[in-house]
Amino acid sequence: FKEKTICLPAQEIGADLITDNSIKLSWISGTTGNTWDIAYGLYNFDFDGTANATSIGNPYTIEELEPATAYHVYIRANCGDGNTGAWMGPYAFTTECLVIVPDYNQPFNAVTDAPFSYYYPGLPKCWEKASGGDIISGPLEYGEGAWNPNTNAEYGFFTHSGTVSANIVGKNITSWLISPLFDLSAEEYEMKVSIGISPSS
Repeated sequence: FKEKTICLPAQEIGADLITDNSIKLSWISGTTGNTWDIAYGLYNFDFDGTANATSIGNPYTIEELEPATAYHVYIRANCGDGNTGAWMGPYAFTTECLVIVPDYNQPFNAVTDAPFSYYYPGLPKCWEKASGGDIISGPLEYGEGAWNPNTNAEYGFFTHSGTVSANIVGKNITSWLISPLFDLSAEEYEMKVSIGISPSS
């Protein structure tokens, strides 16, 4: 008679390293001497308990992911002979953005509603907004700021919806709209920006 091992779940799943196409995950084991099963997919994917990989080690690296993309991960202990623990998750993460080599055009109409990390509602992937600080020290508060999508020309002075705008009327504020990283090492480039200003009524 062999007593069945109690297959305890993983705890405190975390990321040791995230790149634009991979993540190295680690977690605290509740049971010694076991392996692990892992399931992952796009953020809020329909998880049915099917593993992408079984009998893996801890830590574990997921590869061949898409850049600037949000994912969910589930992990469970695998104690052998069909004895598995409960799935733990979802653990959410976002892969890093690619460094862009021009040519590049951003009309600000490719918006996303992804919920965290590199994504702000109404801003394209890998664009961020921030507030406070100065040109020397940089921003103070990422995720805050006056820049927002102007999808319906709500301030009256834009003629199309592919814009972002900042309302700074009567305010002494510092607001940042931060682009993705660019690699400009190959040659000289020119940047063109379309800007509109409306007087206060």
